[in-house]
Amino acid sequence: MKTNEHIVRNIEDGKKVFLQESFRVDHPFRITRQIFGPNVLDTEGQTHLMRKREWNTTFGRKNIESVEFQNILKNAVSEGLKYAISKNNLFLVSDYTPNKVILDLLGCEKIDPIDHLNMVKPLVNYLETGIKSGNYMQAKEYIRKIEFYDSSNIFERISTKERENDLSLLVGAGVETTIVSMKILLTAWASNNELFHKSIETMGVDNFIVCLLDNDPPLGMATKYCASDTELGDKIISKGDIVHISITDTNSSAKCPMHNHNNITKEDINETRLTFGHGRHHCPGHLLAKAELKLLAEELLTLNINDFNVTNAEPNYQRPVNFRHPAPLLIVPK
Repeated sequence: MKTNEHIVRNIEDGKKVFLQESFRVDHPFRITRQIFGPNVLDTEGQTHLMRKREWNTTFGRKNIESVEFQNILKNAVSEGLKYAISKNNLFLVSDYTPNKVILDLLGCEKIDPIDHLNMVKPLVNYLETGIKSGNYMQAKEYIRKIEFYDSSNIFERISTKERENDLSLLVGAGVETTIVSMKILLTAWASNNELFHKSIETMGVDNFIVCLLDNDPPLGMATKYCASDTELGDKIISKGDIVHISITDTNSSAKCPMHNHNNITKEDINETRLTFGHGRHHCPGHLLAKAELKLLAEELLTLNINDFNVTNAEPNYQRPVNFRHPAPLLIVPK
């Protein structure tokens, strides 16, 4: 029997799909389950709340603001900038920094962030395309390396198997949206530097980052499965159907700070968008991502755009649907 697929494009229906119990993510053919096993993304799992609590505690505001976390974040941004400059392209800080953060948090400082990125890339590609490359199995074995589990106490309050699955998710795909977000931030800085500065001056760094990503979501699509016939808007979604929430479309009413910085309001900023999910499907690592982006934005504010040549490396580039990497830029020091 053919499975019907539906795309939700308005924000109210999008919120309903995130919140209603008839729309589930716990599905045996889900790609994240194939790669990582049952994990924290399976919101219907019996231990989901406990696992989510572990993620929220580990990457919560208290930990992120601690001296230990801040030192890791600042060092990762600093090293990322040095790496990017050494490679003659500031854009590459987005590849280095998020991976460096996770590796350091896991006590795996000796693993090179770029080597790590290249090792897990086949898993991210499979998540995006549904196609397994020749290195897929090697990547799947890599994220189960003992070093990732024995060098830190992250997620120590859940069972050994659950911890292994959740850490493999963190190691294998936990930073991809942060990488995309950094590229979006760098693109905003490089493409209209005057507006970048003016917007942050008006709104502050934190609010600017929220609005920027609401307007240009790093993750473009969320997928759920219908467990029972359910009315949604003016149609009936049948049991077994697949529902895709287009985050880019549901967020389309967001006011872009790069163009509306003079009349943006607090209500505009606080209005719920689906950039980081919604309800129990809210991304448990979003505060860590925002902390990294804030530090990078503050560093970018100290740089003079006139010291760099900026060119689009791929003029005919088409952004992916899920992990919405923007067109790669060459941001070359003069």
